[in-house]
Amino acid sequence: MAEFVIEREALLGALQPMQGIVEKRQTMAVLSNVLCSFKSDLVAITGTDLEIELTTFAKVEESSENYDITVPAKKLIDICRGLPEGAKLRFAFEENKLKLSSNRSRYTLATLPAAEFPQTDEGPDNTEFSLNESALIGLLQKTSFAMAQQDVRYYLNGLLFEIEQDKLTLVASDGHRLAMNQTAMPIGVEEKQQVILPRKAIMEIMRLLGDNDRALSVSLAQNRFTLQTDTMIFRSKLIDGRFPDYRRLIPSTTAKEFTVSRDNFKEALNRAAILSNEKIKGVHLYLSEHLLKIVSSNTQHELGEEEIEVVYQGEAMDIGVNVIYFLDVLNVLGGDICVSLTDSNSSILITDSRSEQSAYVIMPMRL
Repeated sequence: MAEFVIEREALLGALQPMQGIVEKRQTMAVLSNVLCSFKSDLVAITGTDLEIELTTFAKVEESSENYDITVPAKKLIDICRGLPEGAKLRFAFEENKLKLSSNRSRYTLATLPAAEFPQTDEGPDNTEFSLNESALIGLLQKTSFAMAQQDVRYYLNGLLFEIEQDKLTLVASDGHRLAMNQTAMPIGVEEKQQVILPRKAIMEIMRLLGDNDRALSVSLAQNRFTLQTDTMIFRSKLIDGRFPDYRRLIPSTTAKEFTVSRDNFKEALNRAAILSNEKIKGVHLYLSEHLLKIVSSNTQHELGEEEIEVVYQGEAMDIGVNVIYFLDVLNVLGGDICVSLTDSNSSILITDSRSEQSAYVIMPMRL
């Protein structure tokens, strides 16, 4: 009989990240389980939904032998949560059962053989590079909001990673807007590469990572993205598709441009949004010399108006926009922003006046 002792906090820290990976309702029973691989003084815990996979680690205080088994994920997490802080858990595996004990608490859980757990393709990686965790989180936060959800154009239901010799660029688009952000970094690839990570993988990465300075290792294979830290290994399948040429969607020349305080613009749009149509969330932007009027209305014939100062000289314009799309951009920018367009029907380019590392494009609305 294989036996192991683990501290509650260590095990819970390794199990909790699995909640977004392992789902209760699965087509395969083993996918509701986590694979526990005990080796010496460490246990590797792996969960998967066949599209994404996460492995975390916990220190084992006592170990009898190397052992692999799958255990119901949610039940094990709930039991660990219910035990008092500082508790030690003893795992004993015998005849396809896990006997779990801690002080006067005892549980018996059904298990499934490790051989039934799906194995990840361990093919060779084509590209490897390192980056700072806070840098990746910053890129994701500034682009991920523009990803599509369940679009028939499946390649839009994710995020483009463009890897070049000296920079990493992330791009997302749902067909109505586009978000692009990049950072300079020595990657050293010989040829530019593009891969698309699915939406669920992006959301899980953002949940797993934090704003700190630890180093991350990224590797790419033909159909796999791997992100590794000192405490976890995250893998995701890639979307097999070609992302649109985002450079063609970012206006290179525009006839009109105004600059405005990001904070003033955001506050005015937030207030105007209160009375916008609940379904289409459209507002009018009336632009004139040194003044921007924001007008919202709804089916109850309610009306909201806001006026803010802008730096603009040119002919008056009436632009219809989705206020939520604009606010999503303003939430990730700072300082003064620059808004560029050619006419009321052309795409709208929003940039940070202090940086050229990001660009946001919003299509206008007919209101």
